[in-house]
Parts: sequence; C-alpha cells; structure tokens
Amino acid sequence: MDINVKQAEVADAKALSNITRLTFALAGPEGADAQETQGYISEYLNDSAFKDMISDENIFVGCAQTGKNIAGFFVLKFGSQQPNSVKLENCAELQRLYVLPEFHGSHVAKSLVLAAFEVSKVNDMNAIWLCVFSENKRAKRFYEKYGFNEVGSINFKMGSEIHLDTVMVADVVNRQ
Repeated sequence: MDINVKQAEVADAKALSNITRLTFALAGPEGADAQETQGYISEYLNDSAFKDMISDENIFVGCAQTGKNIAGFFVLKFGSQQPNSVKLENCAELQRLYVLPEFHGSHVAKSLVLAAFEVSKVNDMNAIWLCVFSENKRAKRFYEKYGFNEVGSINFKMGSEIHLDTVMVADVVNRQ
C-alpha cells in the first residue's frame, strides 16, 4: 500500500473531524462517559476547529493518504512547552495522531510519526512532546519505538471527567 503524507488543506477539515469521531474513544479509557467524549469532540475537534488548526501558522496538520482516502493524521503545534520537565527550547507538541482502525498495523501511524519528526526538524524544533492516556499501553509502546520517553504525567479534563495522561518526549536533533 502506498502512503503519502501531505500537509492538510482546509478542504480536508471534514475528513479529519470524521476520523476523530471514529478514533478518539479508542485512545482513551474504556469507562469514559460517551456523552463527555462526544461533547469534547463536538467542542474541540469539529470541522471548524480543524479549519482553524490548518490555517494557524504555528500548527502543522499532516494527512496520510492511501489512494484518494485520508487514513490518518497528526497535529503538531510549534513552540509548545512540555509541562513536566526542565525547560526545553524549541519544542513541538504532537497534539493528535489518529489512524482509522482499518489501517492499524499498515504503517500509516509509522509514516505519520516519521513525518512529524521531519516537519519538526525542518522547523528547527529540538524535541517533540505528547500526552497519551496513561493506561494505553499499545500507544505508549508505539511511541517508545520512535524514541519517546516518559517524563511525567498530567491531568486531561474532558467535560466533568479527569483522566491521567502520560507525558512523553523525544529528541528531534539527535534522533537515530
């Protein structure tokens, strides 16, 4: 399967919002309230929010295409300070990386994370940090394969619920 990662365009916002609706709950706690999850998506990850992200010069949204379909995407915010460690200069935050379930295991996620490193490097970022639900062992193992290390934790507020996220950081400059 050919995977092409490109910068998202405003016309992609609806597809990204749809992918989020299909995948967001897969990354979080099994017991999360469905109404809280849908409320969070409706408020922060709707078509309009993606249009704003795509238009923001401090954010890069990358899409993985397989043929004409978007199979997954990532959102990378430049200049975002990691909350749990000594001050790192020139950090990017990998705010989202979602892949449609039918593309899990097909190297789409790998293509996206490698593209996030490349975009960070081109934009003179020294490190990438991210948050992942603390009990999502599969995601944590995935990120560890690409040099991310756990450095702390942070609370993630979703409506009235609070979930514990693990904070992970990877070096961009000295990456092997």
